[in-house]
Amino acid sequence: TGAFNVKNLGADNSPNNNEAYKLNQPLTAEMGTEEGKRYSYASVADSNVVLETIKKAENGEGTVLRMYESENSYTRTKLTINAEFEKACICNLLEEVQSEATVEGNVIDLVLKPYEVVTVLIK
Repeated sequence: TGAFNVKNLGADNSPNNNEAYKLNQPLTAEMGTEEGKRYSYASVADSNVVLETIKKAENGEGTVLRMYESENSYTRTKLTINAEFEKACICNLLEEVQSEATVEGNVIDLVLKPYEVVTVLIK
């Protein structure tokens, strides 16, 4: 399946990203929250940062969240985790710890360069 959306071409391509996700990854629903209430395990504060992956760490110790910047913009954002965790680390794509992240409560402060992929490991 393919589609091309020409109405929003330009520097801000987030509407096109959203349409692409709707086309390629249909919405699925699962039981688990109260009826009428929304729940998200994690979310980012800026729409140009796409939270692409949430998965168990390859070594089984923690959860990996992978995101990328989608609009060629240097971005300071906040990653909110709706679960308890002890610490958060910035990792490379092989999930090797590079540095400890700044955490306040359940919010992780992040900086993404244009089109950068960032991997966060929480334990």
